[in-house]
Amino acid sequence: MGLIKFLFWIAVLGAIFGAGYWALTTPQPIRFETKLAYLKDTAQFEWERFRDKEKAPRDLKAEFTRWKPMADAGNIAAGLHVAETAFKIASNDPRAYALALHYVRPLADKGIPKAQNVLGVMTLKGLGGLAVDKVEAYKWFNLASDRGDNQAYENMLRLSSEMSSAEVLEGEHRSNTWVLDKTGVSAAQLISQ
Repeated sequence: MGLIKFLFWIAVLGAIFGAGYWALTTPQPIRFETKLAYLKDTAQFEWERFRDKEKAPRDLKAEFTRWKPMADAGNIAAGLHVAETAFKIASNDPRAYALALHYVRPLADKGIPKAQNVLGVMTLKGLGGLAVDKVEAYKWFNLASDRGDNQAYENMLRLSSEMSSAEVLEGEHRSNTWVLDKTGVSAAQLISQ
């Protein structure tokens, strides 16, 4: 039993330090404080998942219900997990897209790239009560792509091939405006640093 605990803690510390290095060195969320919160929340969420007594896979609604309180308390990793679970539920019940949007939008506004990519997909497809808007979807894909999300980059490239150059330019303008609003620094100034 002692060896198992030792190996577990080695794995946990490796994950935390690995995630810490990742969170501090990659251009993920827009603010440093958000990077640290993301790191802390991920460690807390993964610890709770490890300690979870019900190890067997749950049905999707039970999984949603289990992690919803943690997501509602503001845990970023739990919010992403709950949104992902809501997306899976939505394959059978499209009303669940509104639940996913409830968790995705605030995380996207914080600069979490995975949430920005998901919000781009939702905007592109008009899910969760959002209007279909290619330019707004491009904005979210661009923001997530700039923060290292490869799927968002692929989505942005695919979408840009379906848009006019004026629409792409407007999407770029919206993403630059978003960065300026959140940081007080223009995208051009960020790139030149």
